[in-house]
Amino acid sequence: MQTKKHALSSFSPGTVGETLALFFPLLLSIFSGSMMHFFDRLFISQYSLISLKAMTAANYYILFFQLIMMRVVVLTKVCVGRSYGEKNDALIGPYCWQMIWFSIASIGITLPVGLSLIPYLFKGTEIATEGALYFKILLFGNFLFPLGTTLSSYFIGLGKTKVVGIATFGAQCINIALNYLLIFGTTFGIPSLGIKGAALGTVFAQSGLCLTLFYLFLKGNQAHRTRSPAVRWPLFKEVFLIGLPRILTNIMLLGCWNLAVVLITRLEGDYLLVFSVGSSIWITYSPLIRSIEQVIITQVSFYRGKKEYSMIWHSARSSLFVISGFFCLFGLVLYFWLDPFLSFFIHEPLSPQSLRYIHLCCFWLWLFFLFEGVQIISVGMVTGLEKTWYSLKYSLFTSYLTCYLPFHIGFNIYHLGPDKIYLLCSVCMIVSAPIYFLESKKTITKLQKTHDEEKLPQPI
Repeated sequence: MQTKKHALSSFSPGTVGETLALFFPLLLSIFSGSMMHFFDRLFISQYSLISLKAMTAANYYILFFQLIMMRVVVLTKVCVGRSYGEKNDALIGPYCWQMIWFSIASIGITLPVGLSLIPYLFKGTEIATEGALYFKILLFGNFLFPLGTTLSSYFIGLGKTKVVGIATFGAQCINIALNYLLIFGTTFGIPSLGIKGAALGTVFAQSGLCLTLFYLFLKGNQAHRTRSPAVRWPLFKEVFLIGLPRILTNIMLLGCWNLAVVLITRLEGDYLLVFSVGSSIWITYSPLIRSIEQVIITQVSFYRGKKEYSMIWHSARSSLFVISGFFCLFGLVLYFWLDPFLSFFIHEPLSPQSLRYIHLCCFWLWLFFLFEGVQIISVGMVTGLEKTWYSLKYSLFTSYLTCYLPFHIGFNIYHLGPDKIYLLCSVCMIVSAPIYFLESKKTITKLQKTHDEEKLPQPI
């Protein structure tokens, strides 16, 4: 075991032990958020399958607006952490305030754009009424999500992750309880609101999280100047420009993915049903993928800073080993417990053909787990090596070709069945992973060469 102070864990660097030591705390944090979405879908599926379809599609559409704005503000924690490390405490609060104002002002962008897209996203579909209602309510509350991310970044940048974890977990528990009460109603005067109740519960819970974090932010160390709300454009530009490549990358990727979702909602038959059930299963394992991404970014950044470049590849191999283990475990779960799991969501009689499509979809979803896991490791390496502009250039040329075009060709031209949805999702992963790994190898080789040259004795 490694006992040196300057290390990521007590385990040897780059080993599976180190990867798991970083992985499980992150998993617990991210898992609680996914469980909230899981219970939302579980409750709404008991209310109506049409409502489940509407929530699935609308969630992907609203995610575009949430993630774009959250990508702008999430790097506040980088500026906070750097200022804290440099003991420049007076800038910590002002950095956060720039993104607080941006989050609130973002409603001026997301609301008109989102409202104008509603006819295109939902018109002529079986989920038109319920999907548009759910989307519209969350659109009005969209600014709360970057605001919560900004306030969380203050505490994360200072290393106070427990504050964020407890507050977030509490908000998610409130969300689950509110959604149940508002979806089904009670005998104490709360009417059954269905999908409208699910949307309102999410907005109310996120509002509570923001108010809690804002109160704690204002009570923070006064040396951080948390009560200095003035707009300072140089600080705003600094935070904004750091995250610009990732923002543009996500706009392209999420935009193409939403086009694919629009295509699926307009197909006749079981396509949207299969997609809704498959994505509900995906929610249960997505924390594994997201946690691995954060682990590999942390390891790559750390070993790059220490100039121990061989450890980057050791870390990547350890992450691949962890993903492979979960891939096998996920396969066993699907094989033995798929039908009991599906019984949670399906309360209406389905045709044998529909059930067959759902079962076949789960096989492709299992393979998609492996492809996504490998791809997310490659993305984490590129991000940790600070090659975000390379990611932007790659996405600029390939997003449409790998994220939307396979769905158009597969469903509109070759008329593939609904079970092939996650096969087509895998195209993006299969194409991008080797490209990102090659770019990582090229970058690491260059860094290693530069480091070796610096160690050579210099001429007098």
